[in-house]
Amino acid sequence: MRQIEDTKTAELPGMPTAKRRGRPPLGERAMTAAERQRASRKARFQAGLKNMSLTTPVQFNAMVDIATREKLKRLATEEGLTMGQLLDRLIEQL
Repeated sequence: MRQIEDTKTAELPGMPTAKRRGRPPLGERAMTAAERQRASRKARFQAGLKNMSLTTPVQFNAMVDIATREKLKRLATEEGLTMGQLLDRLIEQL
């Protein structure tokens, strides 16, 4: 075994090489944080499709008036909910 910085010494055949530290990458390189998050969202979504009893969070964007947003925010705070949870409850009441 030789030091990593040593570029002149040859490795001896049959000698164990040092293993890389950390979790082995899935491809040629480690995934970035964005790639891990994307994979996590995809897996969570797929799990929700297989088991409909699970809630599968999805992103929901809507343009509303500032007064409407403030009302939703105030109601959510009063109820101890997130705005997404409040919207889920309001839609279930329809």
